[in-house]
Amino acid sequence: MLFNQIDTSDKLLLSTGRITSEVLIKAARSNFSMIISRSSASSVAIAMAKQQQIDVVTYVRSTRFNYFSHGAAELIEG
Repeated sequence: MLFNQIDTSDKLLLSTGRITSEVLIKAARSNFSMIISRSSASSVAIAMAKQQQIDVVTYVRSTRFNYFSHGAAELIEG
């Protein structure tokens, strides 16, 4: 995306690993609005995400997840 100059502000960053502050910094620099992971997020990463207005979704499973909304998106049930 970087090499092809693709706008990432409307894209999701998907991960299977823990969302750390380092991952959050890279996502913020790359202008992602949401990070989704099967694993957890550190409390520092959640705090940084709030400052950067990046939504964080953790522990994603087939029927449930944890959603930390910081203004990037709106969830609609359906």
